[in-house]
Amino acid sequence: SGAGAGRRNGRRARPRLARHLDRLTAMLVDGLVAIRHGNGRPAIRLHGPSSMRSRGATAAFTMESAQGEVIPFWIVEEAAREAALAIRGGCFCNPGCAERAFGLGPAAVGPCLDTLGDEFTIPRLAECLGGGPVGAVRISLGLGSVASDVDRVLTMLAQFADEFPRRPAAGTATECRVLFR
Repeated sequence: SGAGAGRRNGRRARPRLARHLDRLTAMLVDGLVAIRHGNGRPAIRLHGPSSMRSRGATAAFTMESAQGEVIPFWIVEEAAREAALAIRGGCFCNPGCAERAFGLGPAAVGPCLDTLGDEFTIPRLAECLGGGPVGAVRISLGLGSVASDVDRVLTMLAQFADEFPRRPAAGTATECRVLFR
């Protein structure tokens, strides 16, 4: 009993938590790479390892349309919010990481940053760079995550892939430009 018991239980809990997160992450990764469009084209491009070797409890990915065009992460993020799911989209919060992941060299990014200046937004940067990916969607699992959470996000992403682009997400960059022109 006492403080010693808490430390012993904590040591036993960590391996259980790691196994739990490994199982859920494997379920998530397997489900993500299985999402396909009606034409058979993958809807998800997974970033990072496709196996559990060297993978933590986070999956980063880019969604693509049935024609293979990148779906901007902010549109996917908005659709998830509408479904009451907490996933994140962004540029990895690590200067240079997205540029490296997506093959965006200084020769491409520099002129866009100079041109955009104070008008910089991620959607404008993506447009300046030709519409390719400038960030990714991330799903992170943790202590409170359960298998039904993974099922729910996979179902939402599969439905989104099936409906895109017929179903525009509210608050997308395109709508903002039209509303505030």
